[in-house]
Amino acid sequence: MEEKIYGLYPAGLNKEVVYNMAEWDVWSYINQTGGQLFWLRHEWADGRLDAPYESVKKEEQMLQYRIEFLVYSLKRFGVEFEAEPMAGEHIKTNQDSYWKWFEHWQNHWEKMPKEQYDEFCKIKRQGGDISAYLPKTKWNEEVCDQEQTKQ
Repeated sequence: MEEKIYGLYPAGLNKEVVYNMAEWDVWSYINQTGGQLFWLRHEWADGRLDAPYESVKKEEQMLQYRIEFLVYSLKRFGVEFEAEPMAGEHIKTNQDSYWKWFEHWQNHWEKMPKEQYDEFCKIKRQGGDISAYLPKTKWNEEVCDQEQTKQ
């Protein structure tokens, strides 16, 4: 049985699929899994989840392993980590690096008009070229403000 180390244990995810995902797909999975974890905790705390405590804790831990596996896969996109994954420890991202990456993608999708996002999803499902819908810069590239370049 595979040792469960945060960042290395995929918790049901296919490692090869994750390692070959596009950057924006990884962001989407992290965001969705974070939402699942939030709602699991919320529903349990409010008493609306009729499940044994052990079952909820097991699901919570599985989602946490999954998120940390996805986050640690971001090394290939330049997100920095303070340490390598260790047994019994949560992964330690460089918080500035991780949040800059996360917000880059979150801001991109939030600013996109719904109609354009729907087009993106349709083209993606059909296996078409989605490059026109992706950010023009990478998360870790400096972007000069146009006002600064005029001076």
